[in-house]
Amino acid sequence: MDIDPRTYNIAPEKIEEFIETKTSFNKKEGILINKENGNQIRAILPVHLYGQSADIEHIVSLCSKYNLLLIEDCAQAFGSEYKGRKVGTFGEIGCLSFFPSKNLGCYGDGGMIITDSEDLADKIRILRNHGSKVKYYYIEMGFNSRLDEIQAAILRVKLRRIDKFNELRRKSASLYNDCLRGVDLITPYEDEHVKHVYHQYTIRIKDRDRVSRCLGDEGIASAVYYPLPLHQQPVFKRLGFNTGDLKNSESASLEVLSLPMYPELTEEEIQRVCKTIKDAMSTTIG
Repeated sequence: MDIDPRTYNIAPEKIEEFIETKTSFNKKEGILINKENGNQIRAILPVHLYGQSADIEHIVSLCSKYNLLLIEDCAQAFGSEYKGRKVGTFGEIGCLSFFPSKNLGCYGDGGMIITDSEDLADKIRILRNHGSKVKYYYIEMGFNSRLDEIQAAILRVKLRRIDKFNELRRKSASLYNDCLRGVDLITPYEDEHVKHVYHQYTIRIKDRDRVSRCLGDEGIASAVYYPLPLHQQPVFKRLGFNTGDLKNSESASLEVLSLPMYPELTEEEIQRVCKTIKDAMSTTIG
């Protein structure tokens, strides 16, 4: 499914279009079938990208209509809200990442699954510990997915400060918006129903790669999330997508650029980043 070009999140109307044209729904059994391969579609997995909730209300209604599970990827959006409600709490499962660069990050690798289902929680606890519920007795083929105590201790301390950290990110985003006003680029869109927590401050700019190099020449980091859309990745070649099938995703991948964003970012640093961008854009390529 293609993205909403404003938020870069999955576009619910594209999900609807797919369901209406590519699937059949057995109302009696509550099963949605992909007409192309006969497989049952069981869930929708939206990613809340860059720190902003997807149009989750619309997606929830589709899940309800077609008896689908909702699994939220909140890796980049810890603390983001939709109409005052935290992401990760709308679906059966919410998936969090504690990778060091995330809004709530530990010093190694880590993550969490949240759910309000006791049965699911019990199943997940078993799977995270090699399929074991009682030591040395295994009832499932599980994984070693335990969060170690050192990382948990770090996260426990940082969790108390996450709201403050997210507000600092939002303040920095506002300063970026002011500083880049009138410049020939697109600053991040924030939906009126959403509290954006700016895991990334991602602009959309033509001649992206040259501007990124100019930033690098001044010792300013920038990054591209992501240079190649999922449907164009070699691992998914078997799915048969062609160039142009998901136009919004493809065009965004050529123009998005993430600027420095972290709670300790200063106004002077933001002004320096913006000045470098303006200087780069005013320079004619010879």
